[in-house]
Parts: sequence; structure tokens; C-alpha cells
Amino acid sequence: MDIYSNLALLAALIVFVVDLSGFTDAWKGALRRWLKTETLRPLHPFDCSLCSVWWGSIFYLLIVGGLSFATLAASALLAFLTPVIGKGLLLLLHALEMLIEILERKINSSYENFN
Repeated sequence: MDIYSNLALLAALIVFVVDLSGFTDAWKGALRRWLKTETLRPLHPFDCSLCSVWWGSIFYLLIVGGLSFATLAASALLAFLTPVIGKGLLLLLHALEMLIEILERKINSSYENFN
């Protein structure tokens, strides 16, 4: 895979972990209990998918030796698009759920017709 594909996959992975999986709420809740406080300030970049994608991409590019203006611009674009990436992942989830429901109804109706 080329570096741009890896950046896009990294962005999708980070958006899933930070925004969709519930992991961020879990560790922030544990930190809140450990600190015995009711509220926490935002802990950028760890609870912000935009920040996490930006810094994670730069870190990745430095590791693989792929830092250039083009890859930096791609990282900035992916960071900017984190809300869209999250909505796209949710859209994929809902579309697959709907497809499975349609298939289930067809199988059930054909099973009832068979009997």
C-alpha cells in the first residue's frame, strides 16, 4: 500500500477509537474517578480525533520517512475530514445492518413459503 492509503486507514482507525468505540469515554471516566473530580478539561490530542489524526499522521510519516509537503497536506485534509470519516463509518454500519435485515426477511419469507 502506498503512504496515502496508510494515512487514510490510520485516520479511519483513529476516528473509530476516539469517536465511535467508547474508549475515550472509558479512559476519561477512569481518570476522573482516579483524580476524584467531576469534570475534566479537554485533553487534546487524546480526546480529539482531529488532533489525534494530525499528530498520529505526523508521527507515522516521521517513522516511515515519508514527511513531505504533499503528505503533510494529506494529513491536514484527513484531520479536517474527521467528522465526515466518522459519519461515513456510521453510514457503512447502518447500510450493512439494513442489508442484513433485508436478507433475513427474504430468507424468513422463503422459509415460510417452503413449509
